[in-house]
Amino acid sequence: MALCACATAPPWQPPQAAFPADFATARPATPLPDALQTARPESPQHLVAGAAPPADWWREFNSVKLEALIDEALARHPDIDAARAALQQAQAELAAARAEHLAPLVRAQGSAARQRVPAAVTGLPVPLVYNLFQTSVAVSYSPDLSGAVREALQGLGAQVDVQRYQLEAVRLALGGNIATTAFREAGLRAQIETTRALLGYLAEQRELARARLRAGAVTAAEVLTAEVELGSAAAALPALDKALAQTRDQLARYVGRPSGDGDGDGELPVFALADFELPVSLPLSVPSELARQRPDLRAAEAALQAANAAIGVAHANRFPSLNLSAALGMGSLTLPGLLRAAGLQWSFGASAAATVFDGGALAAHERSAQAAYAQVEAQYRSTVLNALQNVVDVLAALQHDARALDAQRSTLDSARAAVSLLEQQQALGGATRQQLLVARINALQAELPLGGERAARLADTAALYQALGGGWSGDGAAADTDARSAQDRGWRGEAQ
Repeated sequence: MALCACATAPPWQPPQAAFPADFATARPATPLPDALQTARPESPQHLVAGAAPPADWWREFNSVKLEALIDEALARHPDIDAARAALQQAQAELAAARAEHLAPLVRAQGSAARQRVPAAVTGLPVPLVYNLFQTSVAVSYSPDLSGAVREALQGLGAQVDVQRYQLEAVRLALGGNIATTAFREAGLRAQIETTRALLGYLAEQRELARARLRAGAVTAAEVLTAEVELGSAAAALPALDKALAQTRDQLARYVGRPSGDGDGDGELPVFALADFELPVSLPLSVPSELARQRPDLRAAEAALQAANAAIGVAHANRFPSLNLSAALGMGSLTLPGLLRAAGLQWSFGASAAATVFDGGALAAHERSAQAAYAQVEAQYRSTVLNALQNVVDVLAALQHDARALDAQRSTLDSARAAVSLLEQQQALGGATRQQLLVARINALQAELPLGGERAARLADTAALYQALGGGWSGDGAAADTDARSAQDRGWRGEAQ
């Protein structure tokens, strides 16, 4: 028992995420360039340092159709069900371990037998035949002298947290995938609509070139050029239609419906860019909050705690163990004799065991647990680096999207101004139909990339919410989760 006082596990210290000190302040909350002004104008976006993302971040896009799809997916998707079942399994394993190790084991037993002992064994002239009836209640308990049970329960409790945070990570990823896919669909529909309008003008341009060729005003080269432009634009349309069909199937998969269900009963909603509003204020969490908001970081931290507990278990197993037991029962050669005091039987005792020589096996197990901890700790640091890269990449993408949209908007404004000017000149007889047609084609060609650019800006905005953890820990659920986990683990330190 004195030796067991040495069986102390390494104290658990939550890791400190190595984020740069100026992570949140390196990029001031300056407005990003404005995007394309539509019937629903998009305001400049601002980065608000220190702000936390909302829990239901997808509602910031103000799309009832998007909200309904994400709510449906969170309620019925198989990935959510699988993650929830894994959490329930981990919770059940923890409950079983607590019941097995923290309370005495009480077993009741009864037996009835008829036995024949040969005369050669008893020395009697005839064989001995008799009945034997027994009942007993036995109690056994193994005090946790070395702390192995405590460390094992802490490890199982940490595994519960791993599964809980992984469930949150699945929810976050699923919501982000649905939002991004819906934005992609809206961008593709805008590009398809613009392409079809462009095909109409290109076809008119080709017919106009043919008429001029018949009149001898141009050569056949101009007709061929018009046909090439029309063919190139027409060739892009099937690819866009294919991408849209695949996007719809992917969206159905993310919602939890079979692929191809988008055009049957319970048809998926059709998304257009006008269905979404771009959030104006974007959060940018400080490093300490980012480490608590991202479920992947929380899961990596919980896995590190489980690995730390495994070291404690391996270390404690090198010290003696003690088992206490007691039994009380009745025995008789007749069934009514079980009720008489003469049949009382009892026992109690204690046993201790210690490994004297095992060839270094227990020490090797402890070194293995330490190496496993080092591996998980390295994985945690890698997860931190990935989290930082996610945020920085998304911030860079948002600024690139805004600048690209601003430049494209300027180009489109110039092209539309040219169309307006030529329309006025044509009304006064100063411009030809061919000149106006070319200006309209140029305007549509300038508008064509905008669908994808606007969809990318919406998707990168959603990616920022994801990179910051989606705000799932900001509604008090995480604090309640941590309290329940600490209670389940039976921590004797900080949790108490």
